[in-house]
Amino acid sequence: MTDARLHSRPSTTKTTSASSSPTKAEQKLLDQAEAARRGVTYKEVKQERKKKKREAETLDNDDDHRKEVKRLRTYSNADDAATGDSQQKRRTRSVDAAEEKEAGKSVLSTEEWRKEHMISIQGHGSERATQTFPDPFMEFKDAPFQERIQQAFAQAGFARPTSIQGQAWPIALQNKDMICVAKTGSGKTCGFLLPVFHQHLVKQTRIQGFTKPILLVLAPTRELSVQILEEAQKFGRPLGIRSVCCYGGASKHPQIAALQRGVECVIATPGRLNDLIEMRKADLSKVQYLVLDEADRMLDMGFEPQIRSIILNIPPENRQTLLFSATWPKEIQALAHDFLKNPIQINVGEVNALVANKDIQQTIVMCSESEKLDKLEQILRDL
Repeated sequence: MTDARLHSRPSTTKTTSASSSPTKAEQKLLDQAEAARRGVTYKEVKQERKKKKREAETLDNDDDHRKEVKRLRTYSNADDAATGDSQQKRRTRSVDAAEEKEAGKSVLSTEEWRKEHMISIQGHGSERATQTFPDPFMEFKDAPFQERIQQAFAQAGFARPTSIQGQAWPIALQNKDMICVAKTGSGKTCGFLLPVFHQHLVKQTRIQGFTKPILLVLAPTRELSVQILEEAQKFGRPLGIRSVCCYGGASKHPQIAALQRGVECVIATPGRLNDLIEMRKADLSKVQYLVLDEADRMLDMGFEPQIRSIILNIPPENRQTLLFSATWPKEIQALAHDFLKNPIQINVGEVNALVANKDIQQTIVMCSESEKLDKLEQILRDL
C-alpha cells in the first residue's frame, strides 16, 4: 500500500511542479521516492538536488552576467567611437592649426626672417659693392646635407636650424670667407663643421690610410676644443671623417700619434699647435678650411702671434676662412682684413666692441690691492 502510494504521487506532483514549485512536504516525498527507486539514501538525493539547483542558479546568473556585459560593451563601444571621433577631430584640428602656424612661419620672406632673428649682413673687400647674399636655410630640409646628418639632427630633437646656422650654412657652402659676430651658445659649432664636412665629401672620396688634415679649427681653450671635438665626432664619424684634438696641459704623444695615422679634422689651441708645427709633427699644407672660433678670446689671451704664425703655414690659394667672434673690436677687424678674402659678415644682435653679453651679470667691486683676496673669498662664499 505504501509502495503504491509512493509510486502514484510522483506523477501527480510532477504535474503540479510543471505549473508551480512543490512544497517542502511534496519535495520530501519526491526525494524519498527517488531514493527508493535508485537504492540510495534520502539524504544523498537531497544533497544532489540542492547541488543541481545551485549549478542551475549559477548558470542563470552567468547568462545574465554575459548579457549585461554584452549590453555594457555595446554602450561602451558606442561611447568610445563617439569619443574617438571627437578626439580624432581635436587631433586633426590641432595638427591643422600647427601646420597652419608652421606654414605661416615658412612663408616668411628672407628680410622678415632676418629681422625676426636680429640678423644683419654686410660685405667687405673689393667685391663689397657687387656682393650678393644667399637666402637663409629656414628648415633643415633646405640644406643639402647628407641623409645621415639630417637623421642626426632629428635624433637630437632639433626642430630647425639656429639663426646663425640658418644664415651661415648657405654662405659657407658657396665657399666664401665669412665673419660671424654672435654671442656664445648660438650653435655656431655646427654652423662651421657641417658645411665643411659636406664640401669635403662632395669634392673628393676619402682615401684610406694616412691623410693630411683638410680642416683646422683654432679655439682659445682646452674645454672649448674638447666640445668642438665631440660635435665633430658625432657628425663626422658616420661620414668617415676622423678628428683629433691638440691642446696644452696633456701629453703630446697621443696627439702626435693621431696626426701620424692621418686625420681630416684638427681642433687645436694655438699654443699647442704652434709647438707641434715647430716640432714638424703637424703638416698643414693640405688645409683647405680654416676656422677661428672665439677669435676675440684668443686675442685677449695673447695668442695673436701664434695665430698669425699658424696661418702662414697654410697655403692661401684655396683656403676658405671662417671667423667667429662674440665681439667686433679693432684687433679682430685687423686680423680679418689680413687673412680673409672679401668676406661676408653676419651679425646676430647688436655689434659693438664695447657692448657686453646682456645674459651675463657683471658687477664692479671697488677695493684696495690688499683687500682683493678677502673680497674674492667673500664673493665666492655668497655664490
